[in-house]
Amino acid sequence: MAISISIILIVLLKIFYTNAYLYESHFAHQFQRENQCVAKYLAILNQYCTYPKTNWPCLNGTEIIDGEVRHPIELEDIATRCCFTKCSVEDIVTTYCCSSPQCIQSCYHLSVPNDLRKDFYYFG
Repeated sequence: MAISISIILIVLLKIFYTNAYLYESHFAHQFQRENQCVAKYLAILNQYCTYPKTNWPCLNGTEIIDGEVRHPIELEDIATRCCFTKCSVEDIVTTYCCSSPQCIQSCYHLSVPNDLRKDFYYFG
């Protein structure tokens, strides 16, 4: 009787650990996919929202305060949101990227042409 209870306990432990491993493996894989997605959108934000010959992306509302770049929304938050909503490059450019002369001036302190139009001018 004691041997059969031991065998049952061993089988139950093996089932428990196998299921725990599968559960952990599933979430680890899902976490990895989400990280890859966020990285993909961060690359898009950096490519399309960075004005030529500058070093950082500029979003609508980005300011330079005491020499520090301050975005109104964290880039990681935008990337995460885009992973869930499947943003296109055009969505990102038209919704988040700074491209008006006034916005670029406040972000980079650069002079840009006044005829710059957001709907056709992609920095990338």
